[in-house]
Amino acid sequence: MTRIDIGELVEPSTNWLGLNESSMLAGVVSSDYEPALLPGEQVRERMDIHLRGGPEVIRAAIRKLEALAEQANRYEALRIGNPVFLRLLTSEADGFWYARVFRASLSGQAGWFTSHELGAISLGLAFERENHFESDPITLPLSNSGGGMAGGALAVVNHSDETPGHDNYVDINATQFVSDLPARMSVRLTNNGARLGDVWAGVMAWPEGSPAGILCFQAESAAPGTVTSNSSASGGKVLMLSWSGSGWTALTSWAIGSDQLRQFDRQPFMPILRWPGGMGEGATQFRLAVSLDGAVIYESAPVSVPPGRAGRLCRPCACHWDARRCFYRWRLTR
Repeated sequence: MTRIDIGELVEPSTNWLGLNESSMLAGVVSSDYEPALLPGEQVRERMDIHLRGGPEVIRAAIRKLEALAEQANRYEALRIGNPVFLRLLTSEADGFWYARVFRASLSGQAGWFTSHELGAISLGLAFERENHFESDPITLPLSNSGGGMAGGALAVVNHSDETPGHDNYVDINATQFVSDLPARMSVRLTNNGARLGDVWAGVMAWPEGSPAGILCFQAESAAPGTVTSNSSASGGKVLMLSWSGSGWTALTSWAIGSDQLRQFDRQPFMPILRWPGGMGEGATQFRLAVSLDGAVIYESAPVSVPPGRAGRLCRPCACHWDARRCFYRWRLTR
């Protein structure tokens, strides 16, 4: 027999409502459910839930089921609260299997009002769910220059340089998992340092056996510019740039070779510029340009920086790397 629960997939969850077998919701005596085998990303199903008990017990059970149905609908429409999941446990499985519920409605069967007065009713729970089930969460083995394949937490910082442990990324060895099915991933951050601002997270995949692409371009490797020491900067150095006038001025650039470019084949990216000191007087605008053999082939929209502000600059980039091109150059313009 299959155990059926419905509730929130949060850690730790205290809101699972058992609909048959053990840990059942008070008033529920059994449920009839058979997962449908249909094509498509979502599937519409129905579950019959049978209740028995005094009026207060039955009413309390109905209120809890209605609340979960409303929560699933609210999350799907407004992304408010937590999503609702159906979870199953079979005799063949080592753990629970989960599918997110997108929409749900609860209705009484014919004659339910009379049955309610007699202390027994049956309800129909109609819902749409993901057309697949996922296992319990698995802790991913993480690594970077601060540690090896760790099954747990790993330190990251907001820059990446040659100092061991100074990485703003973690590597996940995909060969540790054998599956051709998609799976959701959650990231949990714990702040052990200064006050956090915005946090940007992304995922990039590298072919097995190949080195990771270069995701961080140090300012001291750009040209032109004047490199100076700064203990609070990535790598202990910063690039000093100066310009005059109110027109657009090419400030500095990084060269990207064909081997590096091939690793970013057709992957979108978000450039983030980080600087430790404030800007001069007046508003400043930046934009990112990509050039090939001296010809600009992409130019981002301008991003404004208020005067005196220090921090970082982010701009979603519509540009995609294309490995058919043999050479790209990033150019930071003001």
